[in-house]
Amino acid sequence: MLTKPPTPYRKRLSTNKIITQATTKNQKLRFTELLKYIQRHELTDALESLSQSQIEGDLAIFAIANLQSLGGAE
Repeated sequence: MLTKPPTPYRKRLSTNKIITQATTKNQKLRFTELLKYIQRHELTDALESLSQSQIEGDLAIFAIANLQSLGGAE
């Protein structure tokens, strides 16, 4: 016979959902900030923003170049 899971389990699921939503919003804000830096040609700030996401070196430069070529710098 199946029973309902205990209350703490249900709370844990809703907490995970909130954390996931917050992470997604935070990532969206960082991406929006990155695009603004690229559009303003503030590439040092763009590199620092990528560094906060642990994207550094050649990969960061590659990402900026791709965003510029896709119209992120218009």
